[in-house]
Amino acid sequence: MLLDQIERVMMSRYWKLVRLNPAGGVKTLEIPEAKEFFQKQFPEWGNCQTGAETHIHRQLFAWSRFDRIRAAQLCLRCYISHRIERVCRQLAAQYDLDSNLLLPHVLDDTIDRPFDRQSPYRSLAHKVLETFDPDRAALSTWTDRLVKRHRGLNHVLIEHGIYVISDWAILNDTKPQQLRRIFSDFYHLTAREIQEDCHLLESYQNVYSLGRLQQRVQEGHLGQCTDPTDGQIEQICQYLEQHYDKIRSPNRVKMGLQNIAKKLRDYRIYVRGGFLQSHPIDDPRVQKK
Repeated sequence: MLLDQIERVMMSRYWKLVRLNPAGGVKTLEIPEAKEFFQKQFPEWGNCQTGAETHIHRQLFAWSRFDRIRAAQLCLRCYISHRIERVCRQLAAQYDLDSNLLLPHVLDDTIDRPFDRQSPYRSLAHKVLETFDPDRAALSTWTDRLVKRHRGLNHVLIEHGIYVISDWAILNDTKPQQLRRIFSDFYHLTAREIQEDCHLLESYQNVYSLGRLQQRVQEGHLGQCTDPTDGQIEQICQYLEQHYDKIRSPNRVKMGLQNIAKKLRDYRIYVRGGFLQSHPIDDPRVQKK
């Protein structure tokens, strides 16, 4: 009985739209057209094996984009609204915020406003479906990514001293000359300290960027910047010794990189008008589907 109840809740994500409640918070709106269509097309959904949801997303997406079936698009928009709410609540819990600060910026789809390519207005759900490629990412992953990249949502986070990007992504997109300028003009570090940090950053980028390039070749796209492996940290140690005659333990190298990332994170928050209150890499809970 409990399993049946869970399945009904899971299925209802395809015909119940999560939208803002004028009185505060959110409410769900059942879309009869989407419900009838989904139950007709996927009557055995609850009995499907793992991977069924990916198949459903692909099929709904094909019907929506290529066959122009409105009901299929409505099902996807309902599902996306649930993902958006989920990510906002996870971010709010992770950083001790009120989710109502985040939801209005991204939960902006309304069924009474159809997608129109000629209209300048684009809801986040519209952007998700416009850019989604089922061969490159799961719909849940792609939705989560666009939520966390949303300018309005990130502006709110920045105001609260939160910069939602991993340490490794920050290090990956900071050029050594940028680091020199920031550490000199903003942090007023000594020339020796700056030189050591630049050597560490350059060593990291030479090793880590190669791994990212190999990922692009193997998978055809780049995912998130994950933690460097133990093997990569060892390679960074070797690079430091070979090119800069610096002998560092793996633990010291990793801590040094994280300290650099923290300074860069705080600087980015400051120049964007936020409080100097640094937060580390995304909580793994936010990555769960």
